[in-house]
Amino acid sequence: MTDVLHAAREILSEAGYSVDRVDFDSRPALAFEGDAYLGFVLAYPDIPTLQALRVSDARRLIARFTPELRGASEKAWNVYVVWLAQGEATLEQEAELSLLEEDLAGTRKIAVGGVQSASDVEAALVNLLPLKSPPALDAVDIPAEIRSRTTELDPHAVQSFLSSAPASHVAQALQNLPS
Repeated sequence: MTDVLHAAREILSEAGYSVDRVDFDSRPALAFEGDAYLGFVLAYPDIPTLQALRVSDARRLIARFTPELRGASEKAWNVYVVWLAQGEATLEQEAELSLLEEDLAGTRKIAVGGVQSASDVEAALVNLLPLKSPPALDAVDIPAEIRSRTTELDPHAVQSFLSSAPASHVAQALQNLPS
């Protein structure tokens, strides 16, 4: 579980979060805070352990950090509790984890099973992370795009505009259009 928390710490730190280790009940957890979000990451060996401890663990962490959470101003609406289980989830357990995430009472929630590697941790935390790369867009032929969108205008006026002619020439070409 320490490896999962270590990976979470690295990923969140790299994303610009301030991350601290928090010990409670002799078990480690992480507290994180960024510009918009703050919260806690807890790791479990399997789904049944996550299910058995998630409510009490979250309550204890929230209670322990209540003063800090109250001082978080607008971020207090964006408190996350992240539960990561190393063991794989059955289909039934996956459905239960999804329902858990949809419950927005108190905090926002992320609950994921089958977290074995750093890439699994990153996938689990994706809602908290900035986009890594811009979307891939096809190249656009701007002159052709302008021509296709200006079919109501005289082609000579459009060509004047596209040829970087002085604004006075473009204006003159537009003024000479039939009404």
